[in-house]
Amino acid sequence: MTLRDHGRAVWDFIRKLYQEFSKDYGPMVSASMSFYALLSIVPLLILAVAATGYVVHSRDRAYEQVFQYVGQFSPSLAQGLLEEVVRGRGTAGGLAIAALLWAGTQFFVCLEMAVNIAWDVKRRRGFLKQRLVSVAMVLAAGMLLLLNLGVTALVQIVRGMHVWPALGKLLQSTWLWTLAGSAFTFLLTTGMFITVYKFLPNRRVKWRDALAGAAVAGLLWEVAKQAFSWYVPHFGKYNAVYGSLGRVVILMVWIYYSSMVTIIGAEVAALRAHVREQS
Repeated sequence: MTLRDHGRAVWDFIRKLYQEFSKDYGPMVSASMSFYALLSIVPLLILAVAATGYVVHSRDRAYEQVFQYVGQFSPSLAQGLLEEVVRGRGTAGGLAIAALLWAGTQFFVCLEMAVNIAWDVKRRRGFLKQRLVSVAMVLAAGMLLLLNLGVTALVQIVRGMHVWPALGKLLQSTWLWTLAGSAFTFLLTTGMFITVYKFLPNRRVKWRDALAGAAVAGLLWEVAKQAFSWYVPHFGKYNAVYGSLGRVVILMVWIYYSSMVTIIGAEVAALRAHVREQS
């Protein structure tokens, strides 16, 4: 197969991906997901702060760790707004945690419907099973948070090690840790997408299909996060139009884009499986 044939195959795949995304009402479904994400994100973050507080035994450290984690998946302006809102609400405990967990699962219920549309799955899970799957997704996100906390602690230990000079100088290199941080964030994001594409559809999905969709979605998300963080401070004059709601609009735009990326990844996974089955 020549390079030209490969290029034609890639172009055909992209064209089919666009057709599938349009046929499945991708922009409209993304808007629906964004609505539920906005409703769910604050309860989930309050829950994350409460849970992390039990682990690290410090409310301030819990805020710091949770929003360091959030910062890996969102531009700084959106992160700042979320932190301001969550700090104003405080932490949760007792029955409030159960209520927050229930509210936070609504986004994953909507996300399940979106990936089922991408896979052309007509049969939905029952109400109870649907909620249990959503709770499992919330717990999976919590496990990723704990993994992030563990890696952060390990990095601090390694950087503080007194080793022979050449290795010590390398460990203190800023560019090395920046590169390692970007790679870890990409892997963390890809792992999150793999979990969504593998377990949320109400059908059997092969790991390689889920991985293909997750790789595309993770790359699009990481590139867009960097571009978005650069664009908004320099050219995004949202305050001039929306006034004090400017930061909320920025957050909504980011959530909407993230929802579209998630659906595109699901479409990639489904289309790859369809093409393989036809060949």
